[in-house]
This record gives sequence, structure tokens and C-alpha cells, in this order.
Amino acid sequence: MTMRLALLGACWVTFACLMLSRDMGAQSPRVAARGMDPVSAVGLQTLELSGVRSARFIAADRLLIVDRLLPSVLRVDLGTGNIERVGRTGSGPGEYRRAAHAAPLRDGRIAVVDDRSRRIVLVAANGRDHRVVPTEGEVFCCTTDGTFLELERGQPVRADSSRRRVLVRSVFDSSTRRSITLPLGVRRVAARSETDRRGFFSFEDVHAVPFVPDPSVTFGRDWFAVVSADHRAVHVFNARGDQVRTLTWPERARPIEARVRRRAVDSIASLARQQKARTALVAALDEANIPREWPVISRVVSNGRGVLLQLSSATEQHERWVRWQFAGSATPDTLSLQLSRGHTIAAASGDTLLLLTTSEDDVPALQLMRVTARSAR
Repeated sequence: MTMRLALLGACWVTFACLMLSRDMGAQSPRVAARGMDPVSAVGLQTLELSGVRSARFIAADRLLIVDRLLPSVLRVDLGTGNIERVGRTGSGPGEYRRAAHAAPLRDGRIAVVDDRSRRIVLVAANGRDHRVVPTEGEVFCCTTDGTFLELERGQPVRADSSRRRVLVRSVFDSSTRRSITLPLGVRRVAARSETDRRGFFSFEDVHAVPFVPDPSVTFGRDWFAVVSADHRAVHVFNARGDQVRTLTWPERARPIEARVRRRAVDSIASLARQQKARTALVAALDEANIPREWPVISRVVSNGRGVLLQLSSATEQHERWVRWQFAGSATPDTLSLQLSRGHTIAAASGDTLLLLTTSEDDVPALQLMRVTARSAR
């Protein structure tokens, strides 16, 4: 998985913000210059993080952050620097064992996905009105109106497909439950079982298919959006699970060089400890229909008003900068900016971006930036 993310990160990345009220891909955009200005955020300067699992804006000046090792979800006031813990570790009301994601709800509570206890914990600010929503499969959470997605259990994972049956549910109404199919699975290959040298145990050698992005879904107030299975579009759904729009972008896919694909296969195969298992893994990867083009769209992030699309550039990837494009809401202008390689957008609120940077020592840091633009026809 780490190898695949590194390969995807090597290509140029662009972002486009498409509003739900229009299909920007069907229009001819105008070019505009765009830059970014740093925003003072006292709350980010005092944070000590090990690895950001998720980040979400509550308001323009407040964030929810879930760290890999910290025991609690953090609510950060960017202006004052005040940092609060949302809930606490445990199995009681308002408690969770391991937070995977946190999102604000319309009634002021915070929905915390506890992936270790298989439940969503609704943490109340008053310390009394907590609630627990039991879950079974992997959860993607959630709109401000309480809609979340849950993978149905017991589905076989096919190597040639990322499509999975998903339940559209609500944290406010446990009887709400609708099954739809979405591309939220991870394509994997499995070679024959490998046994240790003394014959004490065996295991199935399973690996992710290289050059296939992780499933990506983002949530707005009463809608959610998912990258299509072929990574060429984004499907937008309302809170009931009805598809309401398809967003596309006229970006030409860039071929993955044969030597790069072969290097990826060889790198994965080298992880097998036995020659027989290594040969079987190479054969499984060769039959797995590894993509021959970089994904046009690999990730989506909501900025509250619309969807930010992460696009693979059609140009060569050997550059010092990462290029971002941003299509505004009022006009179909295409607005460009550049980020140093290694920066990514962790969350967004309107024109405010939360940038995540990881140092050479794998220490993460967060920085707040505001996008500024000057249109040019």
C-alpha cells in the first residue's frame, strides 16, 4: 500500500472545485492566475501530531482532527489556540476505543467513527446527550445531516472490480437503510498460500493492485460524492442515495510507462519470502489488469460549497512543484497555483485550505492557507 501511494504521489496533481449546481466538465474554462496567502492559525502552532487520519472544518476557524496515535479527537480553535478533547477513550457513553474519523452534525454533536468497536459515537457538547449507532462493516462518515455509508458484510472482493454494495444510513434514524453499489472497495490480488520453512503455518499472500487509488468519498451538508470506478468522473448523491449529478473534467489520461509498471510488479513480488510464492504473485499481478494510465481523478475533498477534484496531470511528473487547478463557483474560470512537492490538502472550507506536510522523519505538520485569485479572460 505504501509503495502504491508513493507511485501515485510521484505524478503531478491538480485540483478543481466543481459546484453541485453545474457540470463544469461540459464547459470551456477561462484561464486565471491564482495564488495562496498564509493564514494565522495559533491552534496549529502548538499541535504535536504523529499522523493525521482525518481533518474536518466545523467552521472557518475551528477544526476536528483525528491523529493516528493520540487517544482523543481534537477540536482546535485556530484563532485562540484552544485545543479541546472531544469525548474520551473507553466503551461507555461518549467514549470510543479508536477514532477513525470525526464529523460535525447539525445538532451540535460530533460523530466519531470507532472502527475498533464497530460503532459511531455521537458525542454531545453538554456531556449528557451521547448516543451510539452500531455498525458492522467499514464506515465512511458523514454529512452534516447525518448520512453515512457502511460497506455490507460478507461480500467477496473481486480482483477486477472495486465496486461494493453499500448501505446508506442515518445517525438520526436507525430505520433508514438503503443498499446501493459504489466503487468503495480496494482492488487486490491473492497468490497461492505461502508456508513458513518449518511448516507451522500458512497464509494467503494478498496485495493491492498498483496504480489504483484508494477509494475516495467526501461529504457536504446533505450530499456525498464518490470517484467513479474508472477514475474519470465523480458521482454526486443526495442524502437518500439517489445520484443527482456526474462531474467530469476534460483532462487527458497520461500513460504509465511499461518499465514503471514492471518495476511496481517486481517490487511487490520481492515481498514474498519463497520463490514459489514469488512466482505465483508475479503471475497473479500480470493477470490483474493493472492500469496502463494514471487515474484522471484520484481523490475528492469537500470545501462545503462543492467538490475539490484531485486530477492527474497529462504532463510529465518529474517536476519540483505540484500544480493545482481550482474552478470557482460563480464562473467557470480555471484558477491555477503551485505547491511544493510533499504538500497535500487535508481539508477545505470555501477558499481556505488546510495543507498537510510530512517531514523526512515522517512528522506531520498542518498549515492554513487562503486561496486568492485574479481572473483573466
